[in-house]
Amino acid sequence: MHNEDSVKNADEQSLMGRVPYRQVLLALFLRPYIAFLTEREQRRWGKALLLLLVLALLGGVGRMLFKLPDTVALAGNLTGKVAALLGELWVDDGRLCWSEDVELPQVIATGGWRVDILAPDAEPPTLAWRSGREEHGLILRSNRIDMWVREGKRVQTVAVLPPEKISALGESLGAGGGKRLAPGELVTYARVMTFLMSPFIALLYTLVLIKPVFICVLIFVVTSLLFHPEWRISPSGLLAVSLNFCIPPLLTGIVYSFLDLPGWDFQSIFMLVFLIYLLFVFWDTRSFLREASRPEQDDF
Repeated sequence: MHNEDSVKNADEQSLMGRVPYRQVLLALFLRPYIAFLTEREQRRWGKALLLLLVLALLGGVGRMLFKLPDTVALAGNLTGKVAALLGELWVDDGRLCWSEDVELPQVIATGGWRVDILAPDAEPPTLAWRSGREEHGLILRSNRIDMWVREGKRVQTVAVLPPEKISALGESLGAGGGKRLAPGELVTYARVMTFLMSPFIALLYTLVLIKPVFICVLIFVVTSLLFHPEWRISPSGLLAVSLNFCIPPLLTGIVYSFLDLPGWDFQSIFMLVFLIYLLFVFWDTRSFLREASRPEQDDF
């Protein structure tokens, strides 16, 4: 009977707007239906959004720190293999030059990355990228450097150093004006630059973490508006509920992402946990309604 009274009191407090947000966060993990009732009325979507962004940022920074030693080592290893193949490097008339006479194209793969060294006008091997084991890599040409990323069967290419930036690369490397950069110097430079780029790596991880959250919120809001017209009266309440319901899956997904489960990326983990959490919400809702209706049945 005490539990029933506490549930009723919490419900009344949520409807009256008296539940502090820290208690809502606790209810998200223990009694999500209470959190649903509260946020439907109080509509604190701003706090939920801010908390999601903070969690994603902390997760991105933690992921960067966790992966930084391996990332620096990978950058040095990959650069060392490229330098061993091409020899000394320098920039002449806005173009990358190397001392070794190698037949193009050349492919170097290590640590899940693939480097394609191509002629300036050669077409990239898109079919090989789609079917290969590597999910990202670099395209090295004498007049530009690009990066590619595979998402499913789609391959997206992003310019890292377009032709107009090659001369600036030579100056930063100390390899402009005909001055040559030895393989060992190139490896050291790659490691230092990877370390200096750690804030951008953390930002990239943050975007990876927050992306599935926004996808789930969009799906949740759109489907609720389509199939439950009563939500159209309070779209801000719906937004608050959907954002808050993403907090436990995001926190759980961040923890599991550090385990590096084979075949599981963060988005897959988050989507699975989000689905399980919705089932938990459904179960808690039915349990709450069953407990709330029990006294009436007893009185009858």
